[in-house]
Amino acid sequence: MIETLSVEGMKDLAAVALGEKEADLVVKGVDLVNVYTREVLKKYSVATKGKWIAFVGPDAGHTIGSRTKVIDGTGKALIPGFVDGHTHMLYYASPQEFLRYAMRGGTTTIVTEIMEVTFALGYRGLVEYLEALKDQPIKIFSTAPPSITLSKDAAARAPTLAQLLALLKREDVLGVGEGFWQEVLRSQTNFPALSAEALKLRKTVEGHAAGCRNQRLAAYLNYGVSSCHESVSLDEAMEKLRIGMYIMIREGTGTRNLAALLPVVTERNARRLMWCTDDRHPHDLLEDGHIDSIVAAAIRGGVDPVTAIRMATLNPAERFGLTHLGAVAPGRQADLVVFSDPSRLRIEDVYVRGELVAR
Repeated sequence: MIETLSVEGMKDLAAVALGEKEADLVVKGVDLVNVYTREVLKKYSVATKGKWIAFVGPDAGHTIGSRTKVIDGTGKALIPGFVDGHTHMLYYASPQEFLRYAMRGGTTTIVTEIMEVTFALGYRGLVEYLEALKDQPIKIFSTAPPSITLSKDAAARAPTLAQLLALLKREDVLGVGEGFWQEVLRSQTNFPALSAEALKLRKTVEGHAAGCRNQRLAAYLNYGVSSCHESVSLDEAMEKLRIGMYIMIREGTGTRNLAALLPVVTERNARRLMWCTDDRHPHDLLEDGHIDSIVAAAIRGGVDPVTAIRMATLNPAERFGLTHLGAVAPGRQADLVVFSDPSRLRIEDVYVRGELVAR
């Protein structure tokens, strides 16, 4: 679910910022990557209280008390936790194994498609799966599957439109999952009704627009779609950017688009761009990592390091309305990643909601 601060929680954070209460955790002397201003702020400190960030500044000494845990970040950098805005978490690994390795690389939030669960387990199994994803070490959100399939057997097991509309109202469901453009334009699916409800709820509508160009692309966007992770060429990505879409640059195992799409990452375009995996096979997860490997590869490819980090943090958080995530700032949740060696993005410590989850 999307967590928010209570009135008492706000007062506690304000008291810590003013030095009237002690922080639970302070990371001091670290180089802070500011994803708002694209600066690296030298020798900064971050103070947390519970799950939240209370203070960010050059000196957090006034927040330190007898019970405050203090981490010396000298010589290291601090960034927000990474967000994977589009993946299929259950394709190749059980959730517990996937999370075990993804979070080591600094991934603290995942938005996963769940269509693969839908056809196999039906609505009841789908709801049980979502319930099982609660209270994990990192945050897991989903999108409501439009259940588009050419298989009559699979369609018979799919949830009804009423069930999918109910699913869309869940707090852990952020919008409508990818709808294959050919089937959407044939209008033989639940996609238009789901999209209309999602927009009414101020949630997102995810696209799958591989090869969809010109008039067809315009028609597709009229069904509420506003993002695509399927661009494979610079021309295709630019066409989508020019008509207002968000572009998720995919570097998974099955499909790798990073090299072809790196030229689209400019100062002019970067706020509409983000990274995603779509899929990540176990051997790549073990050997290369998760979103961290994409950020590191982009930096090696010439993308400005802070821009590459912002495309994995603030951009996807804002895209999905996760206003409590994506940055290191007062009032944001304390998802913090400590790393060294910027060229390789060597992750050392990962905190989620102010708690160490991976080292």
